[in-house]
Amino acid sequence: MAKVDHRGLVQRLARVEALRQRATSPGEQAAATRARDRLVDRITRERAADPVAHFVQEHFAGLETAPVPPAPPPGELPSPVEVAARMRAWARGAFAADEIAVWAAEVVDRVELPVDPEAEGAVVGEILLQLSASAWPSVRLAPAAQAFLSTRDWEAWFAVVASGSSR
Repeated sequence: MAKVDHRGLVQRLARVEALRQRATSPGEQAAATRARDRLVDRITRERAADPVAHFVQEHFAGLETAPVPPAPPPGELPSPVEVAARMRAWARGAFAADEIAVWAAEVVDRVELPVDPEAEGAVVGEILLQLSASAWPSVRLAPAAQAFLSTRDWEAWFAVVASGSSR
């Protein structure tokens, strides 16, 4: 019997599978099933003996990495008192604008921000987002942020933010 390559075995398997599906008697179906099983066994043995398949399998096994650990739980938003203190210090010159932007961006990256504007922490989240949106936020946002923390007046806050973006 001539040696059949892998592609030929796969084609033969497809034909046997088609015969098995069209079998009209239990005997025909059993014969086709046995032929299919023999072909599957032969293909499996050939793959097991294939040096290229072994190389690829070993190569991929060497590439396996440890599963990615789950993300750490989100951090907590700073309290309004903490943000107000940071804003006062920034207004006094204790921080440069780029330092405030980096601080705000780091907090935003590690917390889950509220979506609902009425939710606890929404005002703090909004202030942090605005401060992190610019590499050099205007220090005039400091007193506006302090006022926003106490009044929760979204319109006044957005008016200050909008006036800064038009400059």
